[in-house]
Amino acid sequence: MLGLPRVQALQLLVVVLTAAALSWNPRYPQDQALQHVPTALTVLLLVASARRCPLSNASFTLISAFLLLHALAARWVYTFVPYDDWTERLFGFRLGVELGWRRNHFDRLVHFAFGLLLFVPFREVYARLARPGRGWPSWFALELIATASVLYELCEWGAAMVFSPATADRYLGQQGDPWDAHKDVALAVAGGLAAWLLASAAAGLRRLRVAS
Repeated sequence: MLGLPRVQALQLLVVVLTAAALSWNPRYPQDQALQHVPTALTVLLLVASARRCPLSNASFTLISAFLLLHALAARWVYTFVPYDDWTERLFGFRLGVELGWRRNHFDRLVHFAFGLLLFVPFREVYARLARPGRGWPSWFALELIATASVLYELCEWGAAMVFSPATADRYLGQQGDPWDAHKDVALAVAGGLAAWLLASAAAGLRRLRVAS
């Protein structure tokens, strides 16, 4: 199906159907449509590269998980994700109130998840295409996370200025923070570093098991 293994095709179908369902009767239709431009481009890229550069099931699952998280956030254009209402219904308290937050931090979570979830797929693609020396795929993955984060912030700003200048602050999710873009990039890099540490720890455990 679409040149993808069955399990990956099913995951992609879940992503597409979930994004479509979450796009039903949106609060801010223009903003949500702009948020899903990267989603559509990523889905097309995954299909187009399926034969030339196939991904492992693990990497495809990580990408799918990030796309689902992004689709959820895009439903409320990040700024208005009602996680306080969710925690109040499930656990009887409002998370933001308990932690003393003055802004909606769901966008911060997604930027951290970008680095955490996409580090392994980026590293896998680089290792497969470039066949570099040991250690370089991880560096490349981290650099790509940082570069992609900066480019995304610039493209997001440009799109807001062109298509939605009157609601730019809402679409960009700054919530009055002039350093919002800087923090988003820093969190993505932090997520990538966390993934690198976790991957290194997992590799070390595998070596110990083999040696024993």
